[in-house]
Amino acid sequence: MNWRKQSIRTAFFILLLFLPRLASAEPEVTITYDYYDVTGRTAEELKEGMKGYGVKWDDGKRYDAFTGWYVEWDVIFDSVENLCVIDEVITKVSVTYFLPRWKGAGEADRRLRKRWDRFIDALREHEEGHKEIAVEAAREVEKEVVKLNSYHGCGTLRKNADATAEKIIRKYIREQQAYDEKTKHGRTQGGVFP
Repeated sequence: MNWRKQSIRTAFFILLLFLPRLASAEPEVTITYDYYDVTGRTAEELKEGMKGYGVKWDDGKRYDAFTGWYVEWDVIFDSVENLCVIDEVITKVSVTYFLPRWKGAGEADRRLRKRWDRFIDALREHEEGHKEIAVEAAREVEKEVVKLNSYHGCGTLRKNADATAEKIIRKYIREQQAYDEKTKHGRTQGGVFP
């Protein structure tokens, strides 16, 4: 092989090593719903049911609804000129909505059912916001991890990839908390009953 072809080949591989890989896809999102039942024929009875069965959070308070989320990532490696590089980052987001469900709503006053429906719609909107923050976390994991430099060993690169992803997840846990503070756990979005 002549020196010119060797130089072009070497320059190509160096370019591959230092340019961030652009291969990323939208995170895979799995959503599940979990309900707790409340009964009653008055707003007060329904509220009492939610106080008793709602989600107890770290702060000791009970909330009418909750969104649990978890981001997983997988890093696909490639070898270029004896160096380990990241070829692709794949993320998955698991979301579980925990919401109240009114048993016996059909027997209740029409006005109370409408109030309940507006409340549930507002709760869902608020919880959807939590899901969107989780999906954004996964997107950032994909975007930032794929940019990591190459290494002589994939073990070191995997450790750096995991550390980068975990730092991003911690950032988005704070984003989730800020979202709840800003919306007062959905109250500013209409998630208040009665």
